[in-house]
Amino acid sequence: QTLPDGDIGQPRRQSLPEAIATLVAEAIAAGQFVAGERIVETSLAVRLKVSRVPVREALRSLVAEGLVTWESQRGFRIARLEPAEAREILEIRAILEDFGVPLLPLTAAAPSGGAATPAAAKSKSKGEP
Repeated sequence: QTLPDGDIGQPRRQSLPEAIATLVAEAIAAGQFVAGERIVETSLAVRLKVSRVPVREALRSLVAEGLVTWESQRGFRIARLEPAEAREILEIRAILEDFGVPLLPLTAAAPSGGAATPAAAKSKSKGEP
């Protein structure tokens, strides 16, 4: 079988943190996590057979997207969202990924040295990771 003529684009490669964020986002959408449920980095890392670093990066990106929350001394939790809100976030995420827009973790800095996103600026002012 041959490919059609014309530009069909390039397959999108995901980094490990992006792939983990996608898995967790899909699990949230499927109801495998309960709103308010604590996510323990080490447990998730063991389940996924990866180190804690990409798990932490993935969870930080999900905080920026609004699917997960983070509190000092309490850690990461599944955000309390209405089902429609969660679906909307996942749809927007899918569209951005289709266009190859990188989903930045909260630790990413803008070229000016400031926070990359308003959520990142807010988290830095609260002392978040």
